[in-house]
Amino acid sequence: MEYKELKIVVDRFWEGECSELEENQLREYFRWNDTIPEEFHPIKKYLSLASEESSGLGLDFDLKVIKAVEDKDRNTTKGINIKRMIPFAAAAAVAIGVFFFNPNSPVTPEDSIVLIEDTYEDPEIAFLEVKKALMMVSNKINKGKEYSHEIGKFSLAKDQIQYQDKKTD
Repeated sequence: MEYKELKIVVDRFWEGECSELEENQLREYFRWNDTIPEEFHPIKKYLSLASEESSGLGLDFDLKVIKAVEDKDRNTTKGINIKRMIPFAAAAAVAIGVFFFNPNSPVTPEDSIVLIEDTYEDPEIAFLEVKKALMMVSNKINKGKEYSHEIGKFSLAKDQIQYQDKKTD
């Protein structure tokens, strides 16, 4: 390949316009020619590294990928994941037991009929009491949010450690 032709093909390569045939010709040219102009040394290095990387994965890489996919398939099931549903079912059972089967419950069937009557004569006082109660609830929720933020940091750190462990395996 002459200098002009080589220059044209290299320019086309850097612009992403050369065909696979031209790219293979460049690889072969740079592989077998030790005396090339200085301006073509970067592409020679790039093509040699690219060809090494494409063939450098090895046979065990495929086996590792297949094993990882099979392990993931075994760990996941289609439909509802029963292991994730157990805590919710337990919480529901406890709630049902506490509210319906508690013999010391102050609520009797006769008490289930609720009569609605005003507890405050002045609507402004009622509004202030409701506002006070809602502010108290808001403060408790905000305090709980602070703790959940800390738990989120812990969870993020745990995920990063697990990712690093998987990456080293």
